[in-house]
Amino acid sequence: MLFALKLFLTPVLTLLLTLAGRKWGQRVSGIFTGLPLNSGPISFLFALEYGNNFAAQAAVGSMGGMAAISAFVFVYAYLARRAAWSICAPLALAAFFIEVFVLDATKPGLLPTLLVTALQIALVIRLLPQTGIIANGIQPPKYDLPMRLVSATTFVLLITALGEILGPRLGGLAATFPIFATVMSVFAQRHQGAPAAIQWLRGFANGMYASVAFFLVIHTVITTQPLFVAYAAAIAAAFIVNGLMLHWTRQPLQAVE
Repeated sequence: MLFALKLFLTPVLTLLLTLAGRKWGQRVSGIFTGLPLNSGPISFLFALEYGNNFAAQAAVGSMGGMAAISAFVFVYAYLARRAAWSICAPLALAAFFIEVFVLDATKPGLLPTLLVTALQIALVIRLLPQTGIIANGIQPPKYDLPMRLVSATTFVLLITALGEILGPRLGGLAATFPIFATVMSVFAQRHQGAPAAIQWLRGFANGMYASVAFFLVIHTVITTQPLFVAYAAAIAAAFIVNGLMLHWTRQPLQAVE
């Protein structure tokens, strides 16, 4: 049953949110990708396999992982204006891994993690280069959706299998590895140039607040409430925050020379 859930949960969530992002455009696609598509199901499976206390500690790690992803966003966006994707992607992933290493080594508690993550995401959004409006949304290749489903499912199986070895903090951090962000940033840059990649990354950075809300709720209530109540509340919080970000960022960006 647990293995079947692993094979079902992440692909269904990925499919639904990918199709929604395609329907409503590039900005929405980026914001939707900020939802915990991989890390959310991994958190739920951690709770089922290793217990609620494990999942509560892993949630702090995953919240910090959002800060590490914002480092990825910042590095990729700034390099994209001058460098090819083959340079941007490795260096952005290096920035992600460096921050993961620091967070795993220092092991900050909930409040420092929340403050650092929220402030770092806000700072990255503020410092991202502006772009003109991309009139046509990115048309992904035929292999995009199958690749997303296979890679997401494989990643979930791997991280949950290694959960006991990694421990809750590193397991939570590892669960946030930016698979979709890397794929979509590279694809946008290759097919429509740096402005498209930066615009997508801006939406993605705004969407990460939904993941922060998700893991904050999980850490706060999972040890005192039934499992399904905790995750239902976390999902509701993530979608509320996601909806607010969609509303607040709906104004078009002004082109900057």
